[in-house]
Amino acid sequence: MRRRGLLLSLVGILSLSTVLLVPLGHAVSAGASSNAAISPVVQLSGDQLQAAGAPPCPSGWDCVGLPCPTPGHCGVVEAGPASGLGAYQYVYLNFYGFSSGTKIFMWYCRDKGSLSQSPACMIAPTPTVPNPFANVLIPSGGSLAYSFGVASNDSSGGSPFCGVIPNLKAGQTQLHTTAPCGQANGSGGSNPPGAPFFCDANGNNCSIDITVPSLEAHALQSPDTNNTVVIPVSFATLSSACATAHQVTSESEYGFDNLFSSTDPVACQSQGSNAYVPSNADVSGLEAVTQMHLKQVKIAFTDDPQAPAEQAILQKDNDLLIPVAISANVIANRSQRTDAGSNIEPWTTVKLSANMVAGILSGSYGSSSTADLAPCQGSTCPDFAFLNFEPGYGPPTGLGAFVRAGHAGTTDQTLAWLCASPALSFTFDFGSFHRTSTEALTAEQVLKNGLASAGNVPSGCYNSDTFPSIIPPSNGWTEVGSPDTQALKLAQYVPAAGGGQANAGFANLNWSIAAYYGMSNTALQNASGAFVAPTAGSVLAGLGDGTWDANGMWSPTYTNTADANAYAMPTVMYAVVPRAGQTAASLAELRGTVSEILSTTTNPNATLKAGFLPLPAAVATMANDEVAHGIGNPTYEAPYPGTGTSSSPGSNNGSGSSFNSSGRFASSSLNGAGSSKAGKGAGDGSGTPSSSPGYGPFFLTANESRLLVPSIVGIGALLALLGLVMIGSSVLSGRIAGGAAEAGGGAEGGGEGEAETGEIEP
Repeated sequence: MRRRGLLLSLVGILSLSTVLLVPLGHAVSAGASSNAAISPVVQLSGDQLQAAGAPPCPSGWDCVGLPCPTPGHCGVVEAGPASGLGAYQYVYLNFYGFSSGTKIFMWYCRDKGSLSQSPACMIAPTPTVPNPFANVLIPSGGSLAYSFGVASNDSSGGSPFCGVIPNLKAGQTQLHTTAPCGQANGSGGSNPPGAPFFCDANGNNCSIDITVPSLEAHALQSPDTNNTVVIPVSFATLSSACATAHQVTSESEYGFDNLFSSTDPVACQSQGSNAYVPSNADVSGLEAVTQMHLKQVKIAFTDDPQAPAEQAILQKDNDLLIPVAISANVIANRSQRTDAGSNIEPWTTVKLSANMVAGILSGSYGSSSTADLAPCQGSTCPDFAFLNFEPGYGPPTGLGAFVRAGHAGTTDQTLAWLCASPALSFTFDFGSFHRTSTEALTAEQVLKNGLASAGNVPSGCYNSDTFPSIIPPSNGWTEVGSPDTQALKLAQYVPAAGGGQANAGFANLNWSIAAYYGMSNTALQNASGAFVAPTAGSVLAGLGDGTWDANGMWSPTYTNTADANAYAMPTVMYAVVPRAGQTAASLAELRGTVSEILSTTTNPNATLKAGFLPLPAAVATMANDEVAHGIGNPTYEAPYPGTGTSSSPGSNNGSGSSFNSSGRFASSSLNGAGSSKAGKGAGDGSGTPSSSPGYGPFFLTANESRLLVPSIVGIGALLALLGLVMIGSSVLSGRIAGGAAEAGGGAEGGGEGEAETGEIEP
C-alpha cells in the first residue's frame, strides 16, 4: 500500500523492491501459491475449543492446540489474521486453557512445512520487525492476549532476515553463517551466526512459531514437533481480477486503504473489467479535498468534513458527502504494568478520562503517579493510578504519546471531544480505602496548559485539525508525520519485559489503523461518566447521539449525559463527490466507484477489515440515494434518515435502531456496548471487554507541570497506602490476577528473559 511506502521512506531502511507492497486501488488476495511447502494447520473443533475454555474460532483465523495426546488439553492458540497481511501488519494471538505460570516463547521463523528440523528464527530486532520474539508467562486465569508484528521481505532484492536456531539442544549445531548474519549491526555489535531467509509469495514462507518448553523434559528447547505449533503467515498480493479494472484517481485520509482492501476485491471479482476502484494515495482529508478542488483527483475520501478548512472547500464547490463506512477515532496504546513479583507484563484494559487524554497527548502528564492530580477528600489523588488500579498490580511508571503532525481528522476529532468534555468525579473503593475524587480542571484547560509552550493558545477551545508544534517535554513525546510512524515509534519504544521499567504510550489513530498494528483500544469516559471501549455496539450507540444534515454529513454530539453505552468518538468515513460540472464519463466513474464500495459496506454480513462497521440500513438507504440522484445534481439534498427508518447494524448482534424526525440516530440497547455507572472508578469492570484484542508494551516519559503543590505529601501517603493494598491483596489471594510477563525485544536491543545456561533468550 502506498502509505506503507511512505513508512519506508521515513525509516530509510528498505527499498521498495525489498518489501512486498500492495498499492491501493488494487484488490488483494491471501498470497500467491508457492512451490515450497507450508506447515499444515490442524484446526480444533468447536467442542475442543469449548473444552479448553476458548471462544468459537473467528472466521478466517487459525485455532490450534499445542501438541499433546488430547488436542486442546495443553493449551489453545487462536491467531488471526494470518493471511492476506499487509507489509508490517500484526497478528493477534489469544491463548486459552494454559496452566498458570506456563512459559511461552514466540518466534518469527522460516517455514519449511515441517518441524522435523529446528527452523531458522529471528532473534535480533530490526526496524521493520522490532519484536521478532516474545517470552511470556500465562497468568493465573490461564489466558493471555498478545499481538505479534510480522513483515514481508521480498527475495527479489534487499537484505534478508537473519535466522538462527533458538535454544540449541544437545547435539544441534547452529545454521550456516551467511550475510547479513555475522555482519555488524546498527547497534555496533555483530549479528549471531545463522541463516538468512525471506518472507514473500515466491516460495519463501514464514510463520510465527509458538513453543511451550514444559511440554518436553529437555532444559533447552528449540521449536520441534513435540513442543510447538506453527502459525503460517502470508502476505497480500495483487489480484489478477483487478488487472483490467478502471482505476479512478483519488486521495484520502489515512485509514481508507484498509477499507479499500476490503471493498476492492469484491468489486473486481463481481465486475471484472467493468469495475471502478480508487487508485488511491493516503495523505490527509484536507489534502484530498484540496486536490479534488484543483481537479488533480476525481474523488476524495475524508473522515473529517466538519473541519473548518475542509468545510470552506466543500461549501464553495457544492460537494456532496456520501457515507461509505462507520469507524471510530481511538486512543490506541501499548502499555505495561508490574505485578507483585516485579514482573513487567502487558496491560490491555486501560481507562482514561478526557482530562487524562488531554494531559498525556499534550505532554503534561508524564507519570502515572502525577497524572490528573485532583482534590480527594481533603488530600490529592493521582486519578490515573487509582482509576486503573487492580489488586496485585502496579501502574506504569512513565506515560507518553506520539501525535500526528500536519492536518489529520483524528486530531480534529480528539480536540473537539476534549473541548466538549466536563471535569468529572470518580469513586475509588479498594477494600477499606474509600475516596471520592473530583477533577480540578476540564480537559480543555489541561490541553491548553500543555500546549502553552507553542504560544498563541486561544482563550477558547483549541479548534484545529493540526496538533501544534510544542517543545517536547521528554523523549516520551513525539510529533510525527503519519500514523504508520506513530505505530512504528510506539513499537520501537517498547522495553523488554523483565528489565527497565513499565511504561504506557498512546496515539490518537483511526480504529482500523490501531487494529492493523495490533494495539489496545483505551476505554474512554463518555459524558455520562461511563468508561467505554470501541465495539460494534458502543460505536453505533455513539453514532446515535449525533445528527445528519442534507449534505450527507453526520455531526457528533459529545455531551449526552444519558447514554452510558456510547463510545466517545465514533466517526463516519465519506466519499466526497461533486454535484455539478461533470461529463457523462466522469459521472459513470464516480457512480461506479462509490456504488461498488457501498455494495460491500451496505451489506450487514460483509467481512470488513477490523475497525470498520457496515452502514446501518437507514444510512445505507441514504447513501445509495445520493449515488443514484445526487452525483452531478447541483440542487440535490440528501434524504437524511427520518422517523421510523429501520436499521440493521450488522455486527452488533442484531440489535435494532432507528432515526427520529430530527435526523438523530436512536439506538436501542446494543449488545456489546461497554458501560459502567457514571463516575465509577477502579474495579467496576467497565474496562476493555475481554473480546477486544489489545496487546503489547512500550516506553515513554514526560514531565508533569500542574498541581505539584504541597499536596505532594498527601500523594506520597496515598501511594504508600496503594502499595500496601497491592501487597496485601497479593498475599491474601496467593496469586496474581490477570496479565502475563512479556519479553518483547525493543528496537534498540533485546530484553532479559529467564536465563538458562546456553540458551539464546529474548
